Amino acid sequence: MSSLPVYFQIALKVIVSVFVLAFVSIGDADAKPSDKCSANGQKPCPVYYPGEICDSWLDNIGGVCRPCGGAGQPACAKIKRGYPCRGKLEPDSRGRCQPCGGRNQTACRALKAGSRCDPGLEIVGGKCVACGGLNEQACPKIKRGYPCDGKLEPDGGNVCRPCGGNGQRACRALKQGEQCNSWLDKDRADICRPCGGQNQPACSITKKGSICKAGLGKINGACRPCGQLGQPACPALEQGRQCSEWTTQRGGKCVPCGTPATGACRVTDKGKACEEIYDWEFGKCVESVRSITRSKAADTIQQMGGEKLGEAIGFASQLNEDDDVTEDLSNGEVSDDMPSNKLCLGWNEDSSFFHRSWTLGVGGGASAGAGVVGVGVDGEVGAAFRCANRADTKDSKWYASGGWSQAVGATAGAGVTFGMWKADFNALGGASHGYIISISDFAKGYAWLKGVNLGKASFVDGAIGFWYERNEDGSVGDYQGYTVSIGAGVGVSGGSYVKSTTVQYCDYDMDCALRTWREVRKSGSFVDDGVTIIVHERTKQGIDVTITKDGETREDLYFERATITDWRDYKLVEDGDTVERICFRHNFEELKYRDENKDCDWGLTLLADDNAGAPQETSTRSIVRQPVTSEQSTVAAISTLGLWDFEVNGRTLTDEFVEQTDAYVVLRRVGTTLYRRYEKVGANEYRNARGSTFRFVNATRAIWISSDKKTVYQMQKR
Repeated sequence: MSSLPVYFQIALKVIVSVFVLAFVSIGDADAKPSDKCSANGQKPCPVYYPGEICDSWLDNIGGVCRPCGGAGQPACAKIKRGYPCRGKLEPDSRGRCQPCGGRNQTACRALKAGSRCDPGLEIVGGKCVACGGLNEQACPKIKRGYPCDGKLEPDGGNVCRPCGGNGQRACRALKQGEQCNSWLDKDRADICRPCGGQNQPACSITKKGSICKAGLGKINGACRPCGQLGQPACPALEQGRQCSEWTTQRGGKCVPCGTPATGACRVTDKGKACEEIYDWEFGKCVESVRSITRSKAADTIQQMGGEKLGEAIGFASQLNEDDDVTEDLSNGEVSDDMPSNKLCLGWNEDSSFFHRSWTLGVGGGASAGAGVVGVGVDGEVGAAFRCANRADTKDSKWYASGGWSQAVGATAGAGVTFGMWKADFNALGGASHGYIISISDFAKGYAWLKGVNLGKASFVDGAIGFWYERNEDGSVGDYQGYTVSIGAGVGVSGGSYVKSTTVQYCDYDMDCALRTWREVRKSGSFVDDGVTIIVHERTKQGIDVTITKDGETREDLYFERATITDWRDYKLVEDGDTVERICFRHNFEELKYRDENKDCDWGLTLLADDNAGAPQETSTRSIVRQPVTSEQSTVAAISTLGLWDFEVNGRTLTDEFVEQTDAYVVLRRVGTTLYRRYEKVGANEYRNARGSTFRFVNATRAIWISSDKKTVYQMQKR
């Protein structure tokens, strides 16, 4: 080494010394130089100490480790764990840590975990403040899409105020919901103003719903009344229809329609052309059976008056409260508590409503005018009585009725039905047209009721029905009677047309058996050469008949009652033995015949040849054979065979005469399977069992006359 140059030796000694010092420092690096440094109140550790010179959240303050970064403490001089203050704290202007992110507090710094401000607050001027709510500052940046919440908008002072109401600023367009509330629209200044009301501007077409309120239309720039009778028609595209129901637009005004007098409504009125009660034919509203029946009912109501109707309602109400009467009727018995014969409510023979009988019934369909000739859809049974001013005895007959109503949903409870009738108590069967009015309707001011007042009776829960004959051609005939039905839920609002048929149980004094009966096949058609039985007379003891069988006719045969209790079964007795039997079934709609003494029900079936299978009208007439006299037989017979036309209420109907003999003619209504037989009673004159007559004037002209001689139709042969 001594051989080295001096300067080299000196350099080498310096390098070795530095290496030794470095080795010593590296060996002590992990050890604190003293236990009295870095803690709170101690001096900081030396700079070369690799750890913190002061412990966590302590800092060198004036040469001593002191707390920092906590609430109210000085901010740490150097960033401790990334921030000068702990959690939601930030240094204030004095360098001390204070809460941040709350209302009116400094916003927390951006990179800290969590939001800079609490929910519902926004940064304004570095501080967290409330914004966007009612009477709060608008948020400076779009918050949740808008500077103000919900139905709020900033005013001139940038404060959030309500929007969309009357006189308020319109809410901005893209917000959920309408810019202005219902029936408000914005003006040019974006202020919401009323619209759509009477004499107000129409609402914008972009608003949901109509541009004018119901009953109004945009006329002359504003919403004005329209669509009602006498008012201007509503604009076609603004309302569902231009005019209210049963009015139509003519000349810009809404005028009545839907009746024969007012004309049919238009298709564009979006409703029916004619009121339910009328028919529509070839673009016109015409009278129907329904409307004619209602018109007749209105006339009857006027002639009877409210006082008489009120009296009948009161009487029916009293009977309805008698449980014994209603229960016995329901069980098919005439109650011992039945009131004595009812005078026909003061009506006398000078009245056009002279009544000969009254009825009392119960049934499930009183709403449709339950009564002897008119009931609801569920049917009715009851008893008919002779009026007290007609006889001293209280004779009665049972009946059953069934009908259908054109008023959908017309139903009622099983209450009592009281009726008054022009026909005798044993002649109430037949077909009828009826019109039913809820008693409460008399207080509703329906024009067709013409102001008849029932007084206190108008509060009774029930209905009144008025009944008229249903002629063979279906037309409406004369007045038959009226009914008062008592029962919960009757209400047939506005009236209801009813078509009804009544069957009376056939007693000996009723002519329901006095018919010409012919053998029929199972299909129901007549057997051409089958058995024919003509019943001429019926008494309490028996029947007088003529029987044609196998080409042989036997007259003046007397069949006596087969039993004491049953007036339907009869027997022919010879030398003390029963040799033939005749029995009536299905309330005298069917005849059973046996040529031996065995059960009738297994015998031949015969039906009446004038109206097979249908309930028959009854009267007190007896059908008696009328032989053609020699004087009549000298008149040349007119051929009836062929088609004969006649008009009924503007409609052309046709009868086809299909058979003619020296004793009778048989005809069929074209379009039906209904065959009727008329017996010859004079020169070119024929009459059926009901009493209606055909009289042939010449080869092409004839007349038909109803049984009561009140209806006549002229007939022309094709």
